[in-house]
Amino acid sequence: MITITIEDKGPGIPAAEATSIFEPFTRLSDRLVDGVTGTGIGLTISRELARRQNGDLVLSSSEIGATFKLTLHAPSNTGDPLLTKGSTIKGAKDESLNS
Repeated sequence: MITITIEDKGPGIPAAEATSIFEPFTRLSDRLVDGVTGTGIGLTISRELARRQNGDLVLSSSEIGATFKLTLHAPSNTGDPLLTKGSTIKGAKDESLNS
């Protein structure tokens, strides 16, 4: 099994919204001044795709920002560096992803 943790340092997700953010077309803010675009289906699609592969996408508790954990089942001992524990994510824009 592979677990990918995605963290940000944004405003976070209120506990009351923790389950609803995976509902289709759910956005935490509709204010135009927030600079947020999109339809609110990204997390729904991502979770559904993970679950179709016997994995999951969940929101984990964090003190700052939001933390998501994506778990996927993968074949073991393939020699693929992407499946090696502690691998660096190539092309990540946020250097904290690789620390």
